[in-house]
Amino acid sequence: MKLCCKTLVCGLLSAVAICAAPAQAAPAKSGAAAAQRAIDAKFAELARRMARGETGLRIVTALYWPDASAGVEGMPKPLVGLAELGGLMQASVPTGTGIVCKFTQSGKLVFSGNFASAFGTASCRKPGSDKPEISRSLHVWEKRGNQWKIVREQLALGAYD
Repeated sequence: MKLCCKTLVCGLLSAVAICAAPAQAAPAKSGAAAAQRAIDAKFAELARRMARGETGLRIVTALYWPDASAGVEGMPKPLVGLAELGGLMQASVPTGTGIVCKFTQSGKLVFSGNFASAFGTASCRKPGSDKPEISRSLHVWEKRGNQWKIVREQLALGAYD
């Protein structure tokens, strides 16, 4: 099975706050909006890096926590840590410049404290290709310090048109 050029990343996320009580509504909404902005910025950075031809460990380090893991459709066990995630990305992402990827959200961002999650779709096209490669995933983001990164991902690969 060929892996999508977006194998380890996808989903331009939108925000929805989850509040335990009405008194917490404003801080939760504010936190969800901040999480949304940080996550959107990560995916915008990813698209720029992929267009420049970057792959592998450099991209994975910017997007994933060192202890992150990913369950990938068709693989017998999850990938754990930056080395395994970076190796898969290096092997599966086309190299060279001009790769165009579009990350879209297919669900709402679920926000709770230092965690956020959402489903997303990635459509990536190599220069000169008429057919994009598509993947779908669920990302679980975690905020550590002032930074949001992926801590867990589940991927479904292949065209789902």
